[in-house]
Amino acid sequence: MPPVFGRYLPDPHPYDAALAQMRAAGEGEAAVAVNLMHDHRVSPGRESAFDTMVAAPCSADDLKLALVHYQKTRVQTRRLPHYVYDRLNGDNLLNGRVGVPPLVKPDLALVRVLDLNGLRRVFQWGQTEGATKYPGQWGRTFERFPTTGGDDLALMDFLDEKMGGRSVEGFVRAVLDLLDVYGRVEKKPFQPTWATTWAAFRKHAAEGPDRWHQVLGMEKPGPCWLLLLKYTVKDAGTVARPTQLDAGWYASHFPSPPQTPRNEGGHPMDLSTSLPADDNLLPEYVHKQIHHPLSHWTTLAPSFQNYGRTTAPHLPSLSDQRHAHHRRLGGRYGAGVRGWMSSPM
Repeated sequence: MPPVFGRYLPDPHPYDAALAQMRAAGEGEAAVAVNLMHDHRVSPGRESAFDTMVAAPCSADDLKLALVHYQKTRVQTRRLPHYVYDRLNGDNLLNGRVGVPPLVKPDLALVRVLDLNGLRRVFQWGQTEGATKYPGQWGRTFERFPTTGGDDLALMDFLDEKMGGRSVEGFVRAVLDLLDVYGRVEKKPFQPTWATTWAAFRKHAAEGPDRWHQVLGMEKPGPCWLLLLKYTVKDAGTVARPTQLDAGWYASHFPSPPQTPRNEGGHPMDLSTSLPADDNLLPEYVHKQIHHPLSHWTTLAPSFQNYGRTTAPHLPSLSDQRHAHHRRLGGRYGAGVRGWMSSPM
C-alpha cells in the first residue's frame, strides 16, 4: 500500500481508499493526494490531531473536508497554531526550542509577498465594525471599499485607485496597521505567513510582480496587487518547516524530500516551467502572523521595486509545474528524490 505522511504503518491505512479516489480524479486532487502520501514532515503527533477530524470510513470528500477544517481551526485562526508546538512539530521547528541551538539565526533576512486582493474580508471589517470601534484610526482609507461581497472587479478598481495614486505609502501604512489590529487586537489572525530568505529572493525582486508570486508558488490566476515585506527571523518569532497540513487544501504546495537541509525549511514550487538551467530552489518557511511596521516595506526602496500589479500570465498545467519541480529537486538532491516520491502526480 502507498505511504501516508511518509510512513507505511498502519497497513492498511484508513486513508488508503480516499487517496486512491483522489489520485484518479482531477489534477488538483491527485496533487494533494501525492503530497499527503509523501509529506514526511507531518509528525505522528500532528497526524493524530488531524485524524480526529477525519470521518471513518474515509472518502475523498471526507479527507478534503478534514484538511480544510484542520487548516482553518488548528492553523489559520489559532493564536498559537499547531506548527509552533514542540510536542506536535518539534522536528520542523528551526528556532525557539529550549536548549536546542537555532538552525536559523535571528538576523537572517526574510521576505514575504503580501497579496492585497486576498484581504477583502479585512478591508470590509475596516470599513464597518473597525471604523466604529477605532474611529479615525485609518482616516477615510476604507470608506469607499466596495460593499458588494465577492465582486472581484470592484475590489480591483478600489486597489487600482489606491495603489495607482499619489498616496501609496499612506495606503500601505493603513493596510499594515489594519492587519495588525484585526489579527492581534481583535484576535482574528490569518496564518501561516509564508516566507523565504531575502538572499535567495533578491535576484527575483527586479523581475516584477508576475515572477514574485510564481517563484513562491502562489497560485494567482487573475491580476492582483502585491507588496514585498522584508524583515528578520527575530521579527518573525518561531520559524518552522511547512507541511501540507499548514497549506490546507492547496495543490500548488509541494513537500520537500528528506534530503533537504532543515535550515532551508522546504522549497516552494515555481509555477513557471520556463526557467534557466539552475535549479531555482528557494527556501520556504512558515511563522505566525506578525505586525509589519511600514519600515518592513520601505526598507526595499528605492533600490528595489516593493509593490506591483500582476497581469494574468498564462501558466503551464499543474501537472507540468509539478513534474518540473520534481526534476529540479532531483537535480539538487540526486536519485534519492525518486526513492522518496517516484512521481509527483
